[in-house]
Amino acid sequence: MNDGRLTSIPRTAAIVCAWLVLSTSACEAADRWYLQSGQKNALCRDLLRIANANTSPSGSPTVPWVNVFAIPGVSEPRWKSIDPELQTLLFTKARLFMQNHAEVQSGRKDLSLLNWVQATDNFLSEAAVDERSVSDEDARAAYQTFAKAGGAVRVLPYDAGDETGPVPKVLVQYERIPRISGSWDGYSLRADAGMSGFSEPGYPHTSLGRGYRILIYRGKPFSFFGQDVPGAGEYRVDQLSGNKSSGNARYFCKININAQGRQK
Repeated sequence: MNDGRLTSIPRTAAIVCAWLVLSTSACEAADRWYLQSGQKNALCRDLLRIANANTSPSGSPTVPWVNVFAIPGVSEPRWKSIDPELQTLLFTKARLFMQNHAEVQSGRKDLSLLNWVQATDNFLSEAAVDERSVSDEDARAAYQTFAKAGGAVRVLPYDAGDETGPVPKVLVQYERIPRISGSWDGYSLRADAGMSGFSEPGYPHTSLGRGYRILIYRGKPFSFFGQDVPGAGEYRVDQLSGNKSSGNARYFCKININAQGRQK
């Protein structure tokens, strides 16, 4: 006789099966990204958790800035402002330096600083200007247009050295108002002390340039790359001071696609 209890069994089983399907899908989604480097660092594990909790329609890890700033120890640097005249002079030096230091990724040459200032796209297009044909006067005019449209430059003196001794440098970050709310659009460089010129970041990997955002983590400057760069394919974080002597050949954090069968 059916007293109502037996009919609940298949219904319960169906609910359990549905839960298992959903749980399996969630687990599969959570395994999409893995840490290629930085497994022992709390910051990297937090960033991986954020990436795996967000969908990634573009094929790159999604790590929203609002979630990054919620990680304990992460904050905006205490930027300093510089006067407009020095801003223009600094831009002239920076754009000349970056003419020969544009990083190459995915077979495409990243935008130089001048083209980034004038661009509506993050990558070099056929219409991009050959900087060698641009005079300093025209470059300064382009920067003034950028500044009037809400563009800004921020500077942060810091020590790029390690236990072998201090190395005074200045981080310079150009930012413009992003087209998408919650995103970030910027270009970061490292200047010599006194901002007399610019220099390479000094590590095995390029840690600054177009799309690299400088943030502070536990009192030290780090560069974050990959969230707002179309086609980046990965998310990277690098410490900008105190890691020279370690001979670190990898990024502080590197989140990459978890290919089938890859060890997590």
